[in-house]
Amino acid sequence: MKMPTPPRKVAGLRPAADSRGLRPRRAGRPAHRQPDLHRHRSVRRPVSRAPDDGRTDWFTGDARWRHPGAGRQPAQSAGLRALFAAATFVLFAALPAPAAAECEPREAEGPVTVESCPVENADYPVVRAEMTVRGSMSAVIALLADAGACPEWQAMCVEERATALDAPFQTLRQRVSGKGISRRITMDRVAWWRTADGGVVGDMAGADELTPEFKGKRVLCARSRWFLSPGDGEGTVTVVQKTVSDPQPPFGMGAGVVTPRTAKTLLETFTNMSARLAGGRHGAGPAIESLPLLEDELPGIGEEFARCQAARK
Repeated sequence: MKMPTPPRKVAGLRPAADSRGLRPRRAGRPAHRQPDLHRHRSVRRPVSRAPDDGRTDWFTGDARWRHPGAGRQPAQSAGLRALFAAATFVLFAALPAPAAAECEPREAEGPVTVESCPVENADYPVVRAEMTVRGSMSAVIALLADAGACPEWQAMCVEERATALDAPFQTLRQRVSGKGISRRITMDRVAWWRTADGGVVGDMAGADELTPEFKGKRVLCARSRWFLSPGDGEGTVTVVQKTVSDPQPPFGMGAGVVTPRTAKTLLETFTNMSARLAGGRHGAGPAIESLPLLEDELPGIGEEFARCQAARK
């Protein structure tokens, strides 16, 4: 039987399609595959405006390759957004309020302790010294009233002058302290009162407007207060001093330099006071009953200092 002769291949002609419209596949050529969108994950999106229908699968910016679903976010219902906002509010409301700034210990030696306490809206803190030693409130007042003895026991004191004012137990005191670039002058109005609970308060407020011409710096907005009370033991007295001022430190030095120096000054002053009280080296102090009664509470020296500084700026 004679076999049919296959059709000859003519260069440039493609084989005819069969009844299904498919052409015969060449040998060794893989079958044509449809595009696989899972493999070709990137498409090029042109720069465009945001659509009006709220869709988010659009692209703006540089024409980088992006996945077709990039930027598409699940929609959140109004209820979920309200729940999230309420939970956030409750979380922040439950947070504890920031604690008030605490005092920082500075010095401690023998019966004397010194600490610094920050003042809101002020450049310098209040420095507080305390001790309980043998002596009396009258003796402490006598020591502090003796202006001529200031250089003998008060640290940094070079000289001090006191002028009596018209009111009883009130004086105007001018003090020079320090040497060289630390030389300063301070002008204070000083007043003493007794309190209803048997204590004594001595208040010193800077009288900056009365400060005379001086070769050196002025201490501005000075505030200092003494608190005296009977000690726990018989024949003892508890002495507390709070002080704050702007000494106009040189070279722009601030509280970081001034405060430690002030703390050391108070430590030395209180230590010397303790020795003088124990040795009886003081004059006769006034009878506590003769002091005027403090009827109204004095404002805090930190508040007064902050107001004084604000008025100068």
